[in-house]
Amino acid sequence: MDPESILVVDDDRDVASTVSEYLTREGHTVILAHSGRDGLTRLREGAVALLLVDLRLPDMDGIEVMHAAQRAPNPPEIVVITGYATVSSAVQAVEGGTAGYLEKPFEMPRLAAIVQRVMGRRRLMRENMHLQAETASRLREMEVMLSISRTASATLDVQEALRRICRELVFLVGADTGAAYLLDEPSGRLMPTAGYHVRRR
Repeated sequence: MDPESILVVDDDRDVASTVSEYLTREGHTVILAHSGRDGLTRLREGAVALLLVDLRLPDMDGIEVMHAAQRAPNPPEIVVITGYATVSSAVQAVEGGTAGYLEKPFEMPRLAAIVQRVMGRRRLMRENMHLQAETASRLREMEVMLSISRTASATLDVQEALRRICRELVFLVGADTGAAYLLDEPSGRLMPTAGYHVRRR
């Protein structure tokens, strides 16, 4: 299942079909479910980016589906759609942290604007996470290079210096073991000089 897909849970097949066709033309991948149980099954099959859920379903309250989606490892954004709007249902949706609340019948451009906003926000979040991870990785690389530089300039014997360098590089790349070899000029062979092994518990 495409993690950027949109799951529509609505027992009104005409509405669900219209929403699916419109959002598909807008370039989105849309999955349909016509009951709460079917929606929960779809959520278990894989992550989705956005859940459009009707509050009144034939087998359960749409709020139940919403709460189940929020408990997922990678919860989707949620937009509530309903033909039975009440103050209570609106409060439940807002308190549940939904990204939108649409009362049927709604205009498709309004839905598209909400979807575009939600998807754009998710894209920015992914980009920020990627940048943070990249920054952390570069910072770690700089720390390792600084440590290696200090080790190389310290008054250590060659074997101890190489052992410390191996340790830093092992932790940098996430390896179990690292080793350093020096060229033995008389024989022309590389000889193991130092190493570092991470002990596993």
